Amino acid sequence: MKRIVIIGGIVIIGLLVMITSCDLLGITTSIEKRIKLFSDDIQAENYTILYTHLHDGTTQKNLYGGDETQWNNTIFGSDANPSAISVPTVTNSTAVSTFTSDSVELTLTFTMKKDGLHWFIFEIYIDDEVEPYIY
Repeated sequence: MKRIVIIGGIVIIGLLVMITSCDLLGITTSIEKRIKLFSDDIQAENYTILYTHLHDGTTQKNLYGGDETQWNNTIFGSDANPSAISVPTVTNSTAVSTFTSDSVELTLTFTMKKDGLHWFIFEIYIDDEVEPYIY
């Protein structure tokens, strides 16, 4: 009986280690990490890969894709002199950050969707707008 309890305990501990190690090893992409990666690509003017941070269900992922011109015409484009997106405050699948574009500080609200182990940007709202900027 003791042997079954010990083996069961080892199995449970092993499962917990496997589950938590995915995040610790960087196998998953958290909401905070996704927004940081998106921000880093904006700062580096990597417009051809910005779409990779968007969920497959977003309109802009399909419309803009890796088209640098399309992305450059948004608030994230180099002509707007965008700042880094601040570390977000996350509640469930929503994240709120600040961002400066054309010298104006904006509040960005991200709605996120999880696909497998990774979170992706599904919508981005600016300030208190009812309609999403990215959807």
